[in-house]
Amino acid sequence: MPISCIICNDTLEQNPSCELFPFPDKGLQPVQYQRYLVVCELSASTIPADEQLFICSTHFTPDCFQESAHQRTLLDGAVPSLNMERIEYIDEDIQMLDEYIPLYNAEQHQGPSTSGTTTVQPMLIPKAEPVDTLDEVMEDIPFVATEVKTEAPEADESTPDPFGNIEPGPSADPNRFCILCNARESSTPDCRLYVFPRKIPNIYRKWILAAQLEPSQYKDRDIYSCQRHFPENGFFANGRFIQSWATPKLNLPQRKKQPAATSPALKPVILNRKIAASSSATVDNAPTETLISSPNEEGPKIVIKHNPANRKNATALNIDPDHYAKVFARVVTELVPKTLNYNGEQRPVTGTIVFSSNLF
Repeated sequence: MPISCIICNDTLEQNPSCELFPFPDKGLQPVQYQRYLVVCELSASTIPADEQLFICSTHFTPDCFQESAHQRTLLDGAVPSLNMERIEYIDEDIQMLDEYIPLYNAEQHQGPSTSGTTTVQPMLIPKAEPVDTLDEVMEDIPFVATEVKTEAPEADESTPDPFGNIEPGPSADPNRFCILCNARESSTPDCRLYVFPRKIPNIYRKWILAAQLEPSQYKDRDIYSCQRHFPENGFFANGRFIQSWATPKLNLPQRKKQPAATSPALKPVILNRKIAASSSATVDNAPTETLISSPNEEGPKIVIKHNPANRKNATALNIDPDHYAKVFARVVTELVPKTLNYNGEQRPVTGTIVFSSNLF
C-alpha cells in the first residue's frame, strides 16, 4: 500500500508533485513527535508501534523549508499548521475508500498461472446448519397482516453527495449552476459542479466564507461551485475528488460594496460660555467651556473645557491651539457613542460627558 499523508491522504501515485515528510522519530525526538500528534489530532495509543506516519508539504508554511540545489528539506522544529482540517463526517449513502483503492482486487487473489489463460478460484463459503426447531418456533408467533410502504425516493445517480465528489451528468435542472460564475454543465465546456456540503457544517462554513457568500440566502437549497474557483492542488489526481482543505476562493465575481446606511448628519448645537473666574483671572485668560448637544436633545451632552493658560503648551510644541481645539471637538463629537451595551441590552447614553486637554 503506498504511503500517504495522514491529513489529506495525498500520495505520490495520485499527485506527482506531492512531497511527503516522515514524522519525527519518537525515540530520538519525543517532544517534536508529540507536537505533531497534537496538531494533527492523533492519539499515540491508536498508532501501531511499528507504523511510520507521513505528512505532505501542503500543511507547512513556506518558512518551514530549507531549499537546496537538489531537494527541499524541513527545518528543525518545523510543525505543520496549514489545512489541518479533516472531513470527519461520512454520509450513510456513500463510502469513501482510503486512496480510492477497491476493496477487492481480482489480480491479488489469483494464483500463479502456467498457461495463457487466467482462472479465478471461487470463494468457498461454509454452508449454514439447518435449524430443526424453526417450524416449532414459528407456530407460536402471531402474525398481523401489515401493509408495508416506503417513501424513499428511487436512487438518482445525478444527485451529488455531500462531499461534492460525484460527477453528475448533464442536467436541465435550472437550479444547478455555478453560484459564482453562472457556468452550467449543459452549456459550458469542461464544467464540473461541486455541491456546497451542507451536511458537513464546518466545511460548509469554510466554503461560504471563502466564496464571500451570505449563508442566510442559501440555507434552504443546494448551491454549487465549478472547478475554476478551487486551487489546482485542491483536487486528487483523478480530478473529481476535492481535498478537505480546498475552498472555492479563486476567480470570485466583483461584488458591489453596499454603502453603509447612515442617517443624515445633524449639526450639533455648540454653545460657548465662560466659567466663573477667580479674582486673579482677567477677561482674556478666563477659562471657558463649549457645550455640544444634539439638536433633537438625544444622546449625551458633551462639554469641552478650555483654559487659555494651556495655550503655551501647544505653542511650545508648534501646535496651533485653535486648530487643535476644532479638530478635538470634531473627533469627540463623532466618536462618542449614542448607545452602550449594558448586560446584553443596548441602552442610550445620557447625561453629560466632560473632555479637556492641556493644549488649549
